[in-house]
Amino acid sequence: MFLTVFPALLVACMSASVRGFVVPGGLVTGSGSAVVFHAHGPSNTSPASGKIIEYTVVEVNEGQGYNASNGVFMAPAGGMYMFSTQTCIWSNTFVLIAIIKEGVVVQPSALYDTSPGYAPCSSSQAFVRLSAGQRVWVESRRTNNGNMLFEDEERWTSFSGVLL
Repeated sequence: MFLTVFPALLVACMSASVRGFVVPGGLVTGSGSAVVFHAHGPSNTSPASGKIIEYTVVEVNEGQGYNASNGVFMAPAGGMYMFSTQTCIWSNTFVLIAIIKEGVVVQPSALYDTSPGYAPCSSSQAFVRLSAGQRVWVESRRTNNGNMLFEDEERWTSFSGVLL
């Protein structure tokens, strides 16, 4: 019933210019333009401790907040954001990474593998309130030497975010 009565409203809610959802009675909550990004493909598979991981393959960048040349997301609008990262590593490797807001760790993560020939992945998420212009990135916190980050067609090392 709802889809037959309000098809134009549903289409408007799914467009990139409207952020929100339909509630009973046909009301739309949220406002403003969509802000969402998803990038993968780290430029350096062996980032030194303290270095920002630059994800160079940008699949989505609505709002243009993610910068693939430096790996930093800069909020085009204030609000509550959800960020996530998936990190895949080579076997016999360890990595400590963190989602960072303006130099402060908001979500640390560790991944260690001793299985020969397997490249495991681990994900983490963080909810972060940002003002317009504040920055968030993923940073390598500690690693062993050598090639550590892994990506292939079945496992992506990635960084994503969305304005809720």
